[in-house]
Amino acid sequence: MFSIRAVAVLLAGGLIVGCQTQSHTPAASVAVQPVSEESIADLEQSWRASHPGTQIGHVNAVATDSRIVSATGLPLGDIRIGDVVTILLDTQGSSTVTATVFGKNSGFVQLDYGALRPGQGDPRIGDLVVWYPGGPVAPAASDVAAPPVTPPAAPMPEPAPPAAATPPATPAPAPSADAPPAATPPATPPPAPDAPAPGAATPAPTPPSTDAPPAPAPPAPAPAPDAKSPADQSK
Repeated sequence: MFSIRAVAVLLAGGLIVGCQTQSHTPAASVAVQPVSEESIADLEQSWRASHPGTQIGHVNAVATDSRIVSATGLPLGDIRIGDVVTILLDTQGSSTVTATVFGKNSGFVQLDYGALRPGQGDPRIGDLVVWYPGGPVAPAASDVAAPPVTPPAAPMPEPAPPAAATPPATPAPAPSADAPPAATPPATPPPAPDAPAPGAATPAPTPPSTDAPPAPAPPAPAPAPDAKSPADQSK
């Protein structure tokens, strides 16, 4: 156990120095108690059995103020900068935090772990670091595409004021049934005879005729009976 703590102290110092070249400026690390070797060995054995194909390393240094750890036991030739790993924060493997590889120095892998959830503690020396070959990779800053800029929408034209409503025509009042019938104009009288001009002689009235009516014509004589021939008489 003394050798593990001594190595951890030395690695923590080198981790802080090495991180300064990666734009990290960690403060002094807080002392982190290592986990029980027996407990972590049991977890590693059960994890390998339930997750075949995974690569498992161990945390060997921690800089809690900068959320940086160093890990040993991972294949340096296969793991790449930007690969995402999982750190198991307890001996049951139920509490985890993801970390990203940002360096491979002095035979160790340097990791930058994310923000912890409420109730989680920082990684400790001896915690398992699990890597899935071919698993997720954190995108580089140059690979993150900038979101497209959407031009502002043109302002909508204001709607035209509605046309004034034309009032409906007032219907003519219906004739009342009690109204008297319309008056019929009087007939035009016949024109009066022309009055004689002043000083003109008034024509005398025509006297009635004294001639007797003609006598009726005498009636025509009746036709004589037809005379019979001697032949008709002998019969």
